[in-house]
Amino acid sequence: MSITSTAEFNRMTKLTLWIILLPLFSVAQAINDGIMARTELILDAAYTTSSTNYATVEWACINKALTRKCIDYHNDQWFTFKVSAPGKYYLNISSQACRDTRGIQAIVIEGNPCEIKTYKILQCIPQIRQQDIFIELDSIKANEHYLVNIDGFLGDFCTFNIQFSSTPKGLAWYAKSLDKVKVSTHQSDRLVALKWEASQTLANEIVSFEILRTYSHNLKSVSVGIIPIELNALGTAVTSYSLVDTLLVAGTYTYEILGIFDGGKKEILRQQIITFYPEAKPPKALTVDVLLDYKKGTPVMVLLLDKVRNKVLKKSSFDFNKMYDGYQRIPVDMYVAMNIRNFVVKCVNLKTQVEVNYEFEVTEHGEVIRK
Repeated sequence: MSITSTAEFNRMTKLTLWIILLPLFSVAQAINDGIMARTELILDAAYTTSSTNYATVEWACINKALTRKCIDYHNDQWFTFKVSAPGKYYLNISSQACRDTRGIQAIVIEGNPCEIKTYKILQCIPQIRQQDIFIELDSIKANEHYLVNIDGFLGDFCTFNIQFSSTPKGLAWYAKSLDKVKVSTHQSDRLVALKWEASQTLANEIVSFEILRTYSHNLKSVSVGIIPIELNALGTAVTSYSLVDTLLVAGTYTYEILGIFDGGKKEILRQQIITFYPEAKPPKALTVDVLLDYKKGTPVMVLLLDKVRNKVLKKSSFDFNKMYDGYQRIPVDMYVAMNIRNFVVKCVNLKTQVEVNYEFEVTEHGEVIRK
């Protein structure tokens, strides 16, 4: 193809540049950043993945007077849904991955897009925990379009999955501990053993337990185990269960024992707080060790040197006796505290002036390496 004019050349150049940059814009910002490009959620369809990353706020399309006591807007995006039959429905949100571990916030609106005087707030949730949760929507009308606004809490960048469903999955967004099981704990250093007892009625209702652990300095919980309901020889649900977890960092932890029901709905059966502050242990002594072998009575001098500065740090002299002098263990803790990590042990036969040198390095992890 020949380019016959400067104008044509410029047009083709701009088109090529747009084609190259388009994927970058797609990655940086969700398509449903604007209300007119809102994503439609189909009842009981698969989850839709979305993200608040780099989203902007359409101030003309929000009614701050209705939501100012609930949320502040930062980086919102829009969804919509409608149903053919009135009733109770659910928004299921799962797989949150948030840059700042703050989570998302949500608003469900009845009204016409960008006609803020028509807005009626059905749900306004200031912060949603980062587990699988559901938002219950009661008295939804048939053939009415509803709007869903999802925003990063305090501007957090969050990727998540969302589904409009006739059945709830996960925890209710407002879930609190129901204290439905009895729990005992035992700690041994870093090991935490949880044991719990459920009633027979509860054990018959749920399909499994899930145990979540939340560190006090990180709002995101992690699942440390899923334990299916067991049946005994008579086919009756077992009521006693246990789990052992290992803690690596000192601090306060909250364990939540969840009951998972058929269909995926969850309840917090019990919360248990554990503190882990390991007892202070004496630091490991840092030494450089050498073996000496001279004839009994040989005059010997042992020098400890800073290898980098070639400076004598310690000196000792003796007439060699293998029982007492054959194993030389020289402490270097005080020197390592002074940021001296490379050492030479110089052993001198004062009768013959023969020298033997041994080199050592202490790593940043406290390991003594002989070179």
